[in-house]
Amino acid sequence: MMHYHGADGVHAKLTDTGLAVYWGESKIYSDRATAVAECLNSVAPFLTDPNRKTASRDLGLVRDNLDVEQKALKDKMVRFFIKKNPEWNKLELRATCLVGFDLDEYPNYVDGDDIREDDQIHDFINDWSEHVGKHISKNNLETFEIDFFLLPFTNVDDFRTQTLTALGAPTND
Repeated sequence: MMHYHGADGVHAKLTDTGLAVYWGESKIYSDRATAVAECLNSVAPFLTDPNRKTASRDLGLVRDNLDVEQKALKDKMVRFFIKKNPEWNKLELRATCLVGFDLDEYPNYVDGDDIREDDQIHDFINDWSEHVGKHISKNNLETFEIDFFLLPFTNVDDFRTQTLTALGAPTND
């Protein structure tokens, strides 16, 4: 029941030009617009701070807790997290966002073969994409690579209650 500060997860991968760090954030709310806005509001400070002060605590945690089996690879990666090293300037900040929300018109597909060309789900996806794009612009995040996963639910509150129950955690009921 404790509130945690920082990203929900941090992942990294070596790229051709340096190291990409992904700030992971998830928001699961009944309202899609609120979930998207809150998710981007959470990752924006990590991405847009030119001095990386907002991200410094989390970057330090990543540096000190890299889960890499090969020592040579770990040593190479650590260099990206030390400001005095030239690799620091090759650290690319990115985000991965998982947004869950209620969808009243939730389709009853059995499998992907049931989706037709004229299906309403295509309109939903186009609308969601436009909405995410507007929020990305609003937060001045157009220059960043952000992976978005939009996950509709029949009922977010039921999902949350069932998940907490399965984990043996207290629910708000």
